[in-house]
Amino acid sequence: MTQTSQTNGAKNKQFDRIGQVEVDGRVGWRKEPETLSLSLRLRKGDPAKGFEREKATYIALQGKGLPIPELLDSGDGFFVIADAGTNLNRVRMHTIDTPEVFHRALSDGATALARLHSAGYCHGRPALRDICWEDGCITFIDLDRTRPGTEDGRCYGLDILIFFFNTIAQTGGVGPEVLAAREAYRAADTTGNWQHAVARAKRLRPLAALLSPLSKKFKKKREFRSIQPTIAFFTSSD
Repeated sequence: MTQTSQTNGAKNKQFDRIGQVEVDGRVGWRKEPETLSLSLRLRKGDPAKGFEREKATYIALQGKGLPIPELLDSGDGFFVIADAGTNLNRVRMHTIDTPEVFHRALSDGATALARLHSAGYCHGRPALRDICWEDGCITFIDLDRTRPGTEDGRCYGLDILIFFFNTIAQTGGVGPEVLAAREAYRAADTTGNWQHAVARAKRLRPLAALLSPLSKKFKKKREFRSIQPTIAFFTSSD
């Protein structure tokens, strides 16, 4: 369903659930709760609760110096975050002729993730589409799973695995940009979170071995093809 949003001082365009708006002359993105079928609700959970959790996270983390967007407006059933540039997956697709641009952006993303972790927060799903880059500045979006880290470091390790698994899947392997991003994360990792990812990857090795015979059957599925390279990437770099 398409509708016109109304926010305080905002000039708005027609959009569905997420769309670009202006708030006091600044470009932002307005987000509203998702409408899901019963089957998707069973898989993804209550979209209203997830939306309110994400909005509350944006509100709670404002002013903490974290790499998240500024909250421009919020109200009943919506919030607006400032535009943060292009997500890393689009940067990759738009810079095929200048790969060094994506390489730099990816390393910036890895560094920012390490700093987010050092500040005591886990993103929850730091895939390339959820990390924006503009003028060398990284911003994490889609904070519905973002939460404070725990002493056991499990969520930090999971964040790191997701970031590199998604990168390896999107780029087609462990190339120089992935290796550079690993060094960027480890250089900024002041709390030793990389070892949580290594430990988790080691625990996943038996599962990866069991899935190995299926690699030919699912060779067109890039995420499936990326499981074993990701496990090797972590367990051989300890």
